[in-house]
Amino acid sequence: MYDPRFLDELCKEIAKRLAPLLNGKGNGGGNGGSGAPAMKRLLTVEEAKAYLGRKSNQSIYHLVNRRQIPAVRHGRHLRFDVRALDAWIESDKT
Repeated sequence: MYDPRFLDELCKEIAKRLAPLLNGKGNGGGNGGSGAPAMKRLLTVEEAKAYLGRKSNQSIYHLVNRRQIPAVRHGRHLRFDVRALDAWIESDKT
């Protein structure tokens, strides 16, 4: 059998590491010393596809071409600001 306190301690440790990310902290250059990775602000097409739950890159390009989704051009590459995507999601709710 396992020690029931193990799960409690594990949950506390996970919550401690996720708290800076969930509170909007830790989005800067470092990880705040928490050991948890900082979330990126600009996403690639692949990452935006996963973030928005789309099935193909083409669906992302289609939304960009129709100016339905905010995008940032970085040379020949598209990047997507997480905050702008969140605002777009909020504005699209019914």
